[in-house]
Amino acid sequence: MMPEDLVGSAISAGSLIEIAPGHHLDVPLYWHRWRLASPALEAVTQAVRTAAKVSLHPIPGA
Repeated sequence: MMPEDLVGSAISAGSLIEIAPGHHLDVPLYWHRWRLASPALEAVTQAVRTAAKVSLHPIPGA
């Protein structure tokens, strides 16, 4: 299994094929961090959240 963002162009080019077209597996992802007052850690957390909102699909019912 590979994230679609990483393999989309390879599938389009024909160098990879889907084994079960039309079937997918959604996997919940979690961001965990310690409660540490750190501007650098807060910046990383915000960057992860922003990237996730842009790149990931929400899992229905989760």
